[in-house]
Amino acid sequence: MKERELPTGWKWKKIEDVTFFQEGPGLLKSQFRDSGIPFLNIRTLVNERIDKSKCQFLDPTEVENNYGHFLLNAGDIIVSSSGSLGKTAVVQPDDLPIMLNTSVIRFRTKDKSVLTDQFLHIFLKSRYFSKQFLHLKTGTAQLNFGPTHLKQMYLPLPPLSVQRQIVAVLEQAKVVKRQRQEADALTGALLQSVFREMFGDLVRNVREWDIVKLESICTKITDGTHVTPTYIEKGVPFLSVKNLTKGYLDFDDVKYISESEHRYITKRSKPERGDILLTKVGVNYGIAEIVDVETEFSIFVSLALLKPKFEIVDPYYLKHCINSDFVYRQAQNRISGIGVPDLHLIEIKQFEIPLPPLAIQQQFAQIVASVEALREKQRASGVEIEGLFEGLMQRAFAGELVA
Repeated sequence: MKERELPTGWKWKKIEDVTFFQEGPGLLKSQFRDSGIPFLNIRTLVNERIDKSKCQFLDPTEVENNYGHFLLNAGDIIVSSSGSLGKTAVVQPDDLPIMLNTSVIRFRTKDKSVLTDQFLHIFLKSRYFSKQFLHLKTGTAQLNFGPTHLKQMYLPLPPLSVQRQIVAVLEQAKVVKRQRQEADALTGALLQSVFREMFGDLVRNVREWDIVKLESICTKITDGTHVTPTYIEKGVPFLSVKNLTKGYLDFDDVKYISESEHRYITKRSKPERGDILLTKVGVNYGIAEIVDVETEFSIFVSLALLKPKFEIVDPYYLKHCINSDFVYRQAQNRISGIGVPDLHLIEIKQFEIPLPPLAIQQQFAQIVASVEALREKQRASGVEIEGLFEGLMQRAFAGELVA
């Protein structure tokens, strides 16, 4: 897809002519191990880096016999190709050994005298790439693109000297962006640290506290509509998994439905302040977020709706407990589906939840409220920085950033 004329000296190149790309293999849950060779999933791509603590594992012998050609190299550029499309990371030496899976694609340049790795990474994060894969993507509930789509896509290629100038300018801007991301990560880590400090190792403390089934501390556990609604340009927000993957309810990239359809859907599942939403379909399953807004909205089947019993469980404690490794491991063990992972409601209801005294939970909630106020200010700053960076990216590919 060549959408415009290029600046003098630039050329349109098919992506397959100037890059090597490879999609990972499809893996079965029965192949997963508690240790071994880690493999990527979309959760592992965090702020353009690989978080190996979120990886799952394959047996080293199986990797050697069947998947050796999917092992990554330092410098490979990783792009998510399923669910949360377009997340990127560059493989570092400390990340190795690590391998692909089916939800990510690796890229590397074929000839560094024609295309630099740094410029390729910038392109893979640009709207000129995203517009093409969004035009060609497949799927409805779970969005995907793959090698077949990439073979139809083009890269606007400037001379090598211009590539280097663009990279230099954008790298300086990325420093500011990275500092904002690191500050956000520190704030998130602060809450995790407070949670661990107050509640310790949940596995250890289960002997001190009651262990209850999730359904016993909720008045209702259901999910969103199983029928794709009719979308309209403006109306009532309609949320799905993609709106929960940023660490908060994201209403910026949302679809809309009519008021009448919203009323029909919410007869069964009506999100209200203090409820918990839980991603249950796709590679981003198992993420919990609290409904902290008064905004009316409806949800798709890919989200579960949990209505806590406030007299025995604080929703902020419950959210962080569900997001802990203790509960996420339960989700991993209960997930079904070979293609698209799916947590069924019957499985979610059986999650085991450690239940400390309510007074301790509420102490944690008060700390969360203070930290969330800070995070809201950081989020506004991050949106402004992201807008400035995106403006620089657009100018770069319009040939306006450097002489």
